[in-house]
Amino acid sequence: MGLSIASAPSRIGQSPRGAAEEALRWAIALGLGEAKSDRDIERLGDAGRSVGWARIAAASARERCLGATWLRSGALLRRTASEDVVAQWRRATVRLDEVGRVQLSSLSDALTALRAANVAVVVLKGAPLSLRAYGAPFLRDTSDVDLFIASRQRARAHAALREAGWRHIDGSAPDDATYVRERSGQRSFVEVHSSLADAPIVRHVHLPPPDASAIEIAGVAVPAHDGPTLAPYLAVHLAKHTSAPLLWVMDFDAVWNDLDDADRSRARVAARRAGAEGYLDLAIRRASALHAAARGDRRAQERCGGATGLYKERHAAIVGALAAPTPLVGARVLGGWLKRRIAALGKPRPWAVSGRLRWLDHAFAPMRRTGDTSARTSDIADRVLQLDVDTSLDVVRAMIDAGTSVWLVARGTSMSPTIRSGTQVLVAPRRETDDLLPGHVVLATARDGAPVMHRVRRVSDGRVVLRGDAMGVDDMPIDPRAIIGRVTHLRRGERIRSLGLRPAPSLRNAMRRVLRRSGPS
Repeated sequence: MGLSIASAPSRIGQSPRGAAEEALRWAIALGLGEAKSDRDIERLGDAGRSVGWARIAAASARERCLGATWLRSGALLRRTASEDVVAQWRRATVRLDEVGRVQLSSLSDALTALRAANVAVVVLKGAPLSLRAYGAPFLRDTSDVDLFIASRQRARAHAALREAGWRHIDGSAPDDATYVRERSGQRSFVEVHSSLADAPIVRHVHLPPPDASAIEIAGVAVPAHDGPTLAPYLAVHLAKHTSAPLLWVMDFDAVWNDLDDADRSRARVAARRAGAEGYLDLAIRRASALHAAARGDRRAQERCGGATGLYKERHAAIVGALAAPTPLVGARVLGGWLKRRIAALGKPRPWAVSGRLRWLDHAFAPMRRTGDTSARTSDIADRVLQLDVDTSLDVVRAMIDAGTSVWLVARGTSMSPTIRSGTQVLVAPRRETDDLLPGHVVLATARDGAPVMHRVRRVSDGRVVLRGDAMGVDDMPIDPRAIIGRVTHLRRGERIRSLGLRPAPSLRNAMRRVLRRSGPS
């Protein structure tokens, strides 16, 4: 998902933050379809001229609501936006439709295999949620198909999917597991869950197995998640992510508004019994703030959060602790998160030498530079896409293959300290004639189909070897055709720096090099 924006708009007389806030306000209003009156249209035209339609479109892309905006406000866009932005918006929506149809075909094959094995399955989110919330099945940008299968049937489901050509790449029962299948050059992913709250941070929530309603999508019979657990499930899914895109708030808002009083009462009872009522109330307040933001309420806009990074949000662990049914459960949520965080700081334990070096490294991070040049945000295309669990890598690849440089949000710590989690990175298209040099940082598809952003170590025998700056071993070699693009710049706030061929200085990595040199020969 995203737009091909060649340059950032002029923002004369307006601060970069003010322009970004104004763009986000109109992205919300268009996504909700609430810019309707003549006065709204006049103000929208003024915003398009002052902050630029490219910036409004970029905010919509970051919040993953391009498809919903085209459906709800497409006629208004065609009246007020520039022709190139309208054309790019239309192309992005068409691409969403294409990816959605490929996923539906894969879902149909998976459902056929599971039904033949007598496995009961419920489809979560995805096309059924898009159809219910927006009246069109392929408007939500997703990279996989989520299925709920009871724990007792997981072994049978695993065998059925394997027999149907799906390859198991991660996870096992009773936790979620991921499968991939490649047909006719198209790679599809399926995630199997046995809980509606399977992340460690929400394990205290005990939603019952979901009900299903049979619906038809493009000729495929789909058992879609329905009933009193749907709204609480969406609320929990929204709250467990610290920087959730505003599309997820719009999803919940559409589902909640579609319920009558009796259905809302049943949903609240289900949430209370599961320990998720705090999450449900939080989602209701956030949806209300979204509508207020669309009307121009800046304080409400701050409470919406979102994926733009404009406003500081509470961490999901704090949100979970405050929304927990009792203070004791809240303390357990925070304690569990802290325990996992400390364990993730490194092995041996953080109080050992390597752990202390990592903490010291973080303390000195602001004093280090990660590139050789600096620029203002306005010098480079203002376009950020969220590369996360629910972002379609196929959509990102399509835009880069079309010659568009894209801003993505990096996740994980394998490239630390050069690229820290949450850093925005510019991925430029790579032509086949370009030479890959040791030190280049690339976005590629790993052997298991997952996206990886690592540095080139060497190129030999027609294979490329990558390694993360914070990793001690090389990745498995990949084919050069698996490289999607090259990472050229980093952005933190309003500053942009080019990415050099060497990792950023790191006390921890320096000590690793010293230890390797002093080890036995």
